[in-house]
Amino acid sequence: MTSGTASAFFSSGCLIYGESLLEPTGTGGSGGSTTSGQTCSGPEECPQPNSPCQERACDNGTCAINNLAPNTELPDPTPGDCHGLVCDSAGGAIEVELSKDFVDDKNPCTIDACMLGEPTHQPEVGKACGDGNTELCNPEGNCVECLVNDDCAFKVCKNYACAPASCNDGIKNGAESDTDCGGGCQNCPTGKACKVNSDCKGGLCQSMVCQPTCTDGLKNNAETDVDCGGTTCPDCGDGKTCASDADCTSQICSNTKCAAPTCSDGKKNGTESGVDCGGSVCSTCPLDHLVINEVDYDQDVTDTLEFVEIFNATTASVSLANLKLVLVDGSQNVPYSVIDLTPGGTLAAGQYLVVGTSAVMPAAGAVKINFSGTMNQIQNGSPDGVALVDDAANKVIDVLSYEGAITTANLTTLGIGTVSLVEGSALNAAVDDETTGSLCRLPNGKDVNSASADWKFSGTPTPGAANVP
Repeated sequence: MTSGTASAFFSSGCLIYGESLLEPTGTGGSGGSTTSGQTCSGPEECPQPNSPCQERACDNGTCAINNLAPNTELPDPTPGDCHGLVCDSAGGAIEVELSKDFVDDKNPCTIDACMLGEPTHQPEVGKACGDGNTELCNPEGNCVECLVNDDCAFKVCKNYACAPASCNDGIKNGAESDTDCGGGCQNCPTGKACKVNSDCKGGLCQSMVCQPTCTDGLKNNAETDVDCGGTTCPDCGDGKTCASDADCTSQICSNTKCAAPTCSDGKKNGTESGVDCGGSVCSTCPLDHLVINEVDYDQDVTDTLEFVEIFNATTASVSLANLKLVLVDGSQNVPYSVIDLTPGGTLAAGQYLVVGTSAVMPAAGAVKINFSGTMNQIQNGSPDGVALVDDAANKVIDVLSYEGAITTANLTTLGIGTVSLVEGSALNAAVDDETTGSLCRLPNGKDVNSASADWKFSGTPTPGAANVP
């Protein structure tokens, strides 16, 4: 240590622990030089002084001891403790703080130094480190992948490590078109950035922005409620806000709310098949034609109670003139019996016609036409069918195919040609009249033009009266 350096330590305040620390038994000099009285021709002939801050000398033939210059630095007995030994002005050794006497901790992320006489290793935050200087030093003095989000490709730094892009990290990254949406994440709301239609909740991306639509989950686009009502979106469900009847699926807007359908609101709504009728709630709708309503073609042992029931489900009387009941053999697809219904006269609205054996006793008020025979007048299926036709107009009014589907019945002899006896979906062949009961329309008179929906088996035949389950 130079004299100037040592002076700098003293001027900043030194810690003095005592003199002659290298030689605990030694004493410091009094300054300058002293003589021992021993003659000499050179310093090597003189005795060694006790203090490391003194040196022997031969002064004009007499042995002398010279003090080393103050602040002369001495060998350090404890390297790395931020202290060292220097000489004082009297030839003694004193301990002082020494800023260069620190320990290198071999950590590239710390600054090794002395502070207030103690070794320190302060983190050098932000310093490049690691292989190729591609990492950074953190406040704990560790070499890490990142310190802030901007240090990472996907702008996500968690616990000093770069994280992959995710759909809930609060940052627009990866393939996202906006923050945490689009590009494989959840659809973006209206007004957010987009690249393609699929980025948007409403499915419409224009000018790189998600546009209002009827599926964006917001009340916009002239809608009366969220994604419904107005002139372009679907009608609103019950309880939703509306401005007019046209905004509602029920077609009823009451006090700005869509009302639930009723069977007396004057609208065809809900499950109704007609205005305030039909469906799962309201009464059966009047029909515009007669229907084959019940067929009992098989009884236990001998078939003596066979009948076909025809029901006037319209709101007016219907003439039976020129109408015929045609029984069709499913194995040949041709009629095996044709019964003229003209003798029945007229069926009033809600009245029944029963065509059956003489043993069949219909309910009061029903019209009855007997088969020509007393038993085995209706075939038992696999499959067979029944048709009600207008012989004058050459048209089919109603049909039923049971225990299988007849789709090519040849009614050419009646001027009609080949027709199907299946309405809509065929009645399951397993639904039959092999036990006591009958095939009938349930509810009574129901006709939605689908045999599988209209026809059921009932264990209680009701010739000339309403069908029962």
